[in-house]
Amino acid sequence: MRNSRQGAIPSELGWLIDTLDDFSDRLRVLEAPSGENLANTVTKLQASIAATVLPVAVRGYEQPAAILPTASDFAIANTVVPDGYTRAIVQATAVASLRSNAAAGVTGGLVVACTITSSASYTTWNDVVGQQYGFAAAPNTAILTGLVAGNTISVRARVSFPQSFTLGRASVDGSILFLR
Repeated sequence: MRNSRQGAIPSELGWLIDTLDDFSDRLRVLEAPSGENLANTVTKLQASIAATVLPVAVRGYEQPAAILPTASDFAIANTVVPDGYTRAIVQATAVASLRSNAAAGVTGGLVVACTITSSASYTTWNDVVGQQYGFAAAPNTAILTGLVAGNTISVRARVSFPQSFTLGRASVDGSILFLR
């Protein structure tokens, strides 16, 4: 029907405008994609994404016997670059936790970094009070280019703690999105 905001229409042309509006509405309905067309489009899009993108989970866990004052690598998760993929987006978080054996009231700094291959990493620390539990977490993201099939992407937790401890744990968790 006519839109009243368009102003007055000469009465002898009103029926023509109404007929054209009706045809327009019918064409819009007839030319709209069917449910089958939409389903085929979604299937094609999924196939296209599957051909160009490969997601991979990254996980590593370790209960280290000794965390030293100098940084050591734990919970190393290695992923081989698959054939045909030359780029990757890597996101991971390293977490370390322990119980300090120092005397009550004495603190030590638990330092954690998340390292992706050789990329710089975000380092975080947390003061752990003696006879208490503590943890620290460090996220990292890297965009890697020029990858070669068969090479390895390494994700690791780099951890240090200057005092004796018990119940040490280190982990890395994240994902790699390989791109063609």
